Amino acid sequence: MADNDTDQEDRTLPASEKRLADARAEGRIARSRHLTTFVVLGGTLAGIAATMPQSVGGLREMVANALTLNANDARDTAELTTRLSAAAAAGLLVAAPILGLLWAGSALVPLIQGGAIFTSKPFTPDFNRLNPITGVKRIVSVDSLAELGKTLAIAFFIGGAILSSLYALRENAAGLATLPLVAAMGASGEAIAGSLWTVIGALAVIAAADVFHERHRYAKSLRMTPVEAKREAKEQDGDPHVKARIRQAQREISRRRMMAAVPKADVVVTNPTHYAVALAYDDGSTGAPRIVAMGKGPIALKIREIAAEAGVARLEAPPLARALYRHGELGAEIPAALFQAVAQVLAYVYQLRRHRRGEAPAPAVPAAIVVPPGLDSGPDPEPAA
Repeated sequence: MADNDTDQEDRTLPASEKRLADARAEGRIARSRHLTTFVVLGGTLAGIAATMPQSVGGLREMVANALTLNANDARDTAELTTRLSAAAAAGLLVAAPILGLLWAGSALVPLIQGGAIFTSKPFTPDFNRLNPITGVKRIVSVDSLAELGKTLAIAFFIGGAILSSLYALRENAAGLATLPLVAAMGASGEAIAGSLWTVIGALAVIAAADVFHERHRYAKSLRMTPVEAKREAKEQDGDPHVKARIRQAQREISRRRMMAAVPKADVVVTNPTHYAVALAYDDGSTGAPRIVAMGKGPIALKIREIAAEAGVARLEAPPLARALYRHGELGAEIPAALFQAVAQVLAYVYQLRRHRRGEAPAPAVPAAIVVPPGLDSGPDPEPAA
């Protein structure tokens, strides 16, 4: 018990949305048994009280039919059947609204208290319930004492309401004895209806108090310690170390995919050791050349190695290489400001291919590829791969 008290003292933070959702998935929500009692029993009693005039009228009719039954009618099977059918119909007419309220209340209460929940958690074996020590703790817990107190309060209020009603009837008993039967039945019905409304009021007070208590107890049971809150936040947001490893793995996958595209490039523009940008252009496309690989340092060296092995043309154009690296995006078309410069490079590459096939003389390497001012300067962006 002391350990549980200490644990509850450490739970100073309200339950998170995830904790509430997990509890609901397990079928744990704030439910008031006494609200159920109030809605079902109180609704039934309210139906009885509200239909008391009709009930008294039906009872009066049944009594009248019984008193008017003579010896000849008692021996007539058809007459007896007719009278019994009429009595049953009158009783059903009185009971139908009450039964309807009872059914509606039973169906409505779960929807009021959190809606319908379908979970197999309650059917999962819990061997802790077989532990006698745990059972004793449940019996002598604060919650069990609170339940006992609420049950005693219900008995006290309802018992008091019934006793007060009986006392009122006792005082009026002498007066009822002097009234005709029909009038006495009506007066008794009114007194009983008043007693029922008193009981309903007592049930309403107890149900309201129980709803408040159950919600408070539920919120308290789901409170979290600072350690639990931090652990849940880490699980929700992800461990920084795990996220770093995931990002590293994603970069490796992207880098391998990029390197696999280098042999399909038309040309690799370099600066001569720091930067390397591989370009590809589809003659049948209406778009601009695309950047299929880019990098600096070790990645640039790897791009050049793969390009050399695949026989991809390479051209040293430091300003253009820097401009493409700093202002281009992997997988995207080259910036519009660099169209003219890249067109010079591709013209050289196509002439070089014709020369290799023996169709044209060796082309002259472009002496100077002009890049618009400012595009080959500035800080390097973080590479995408």
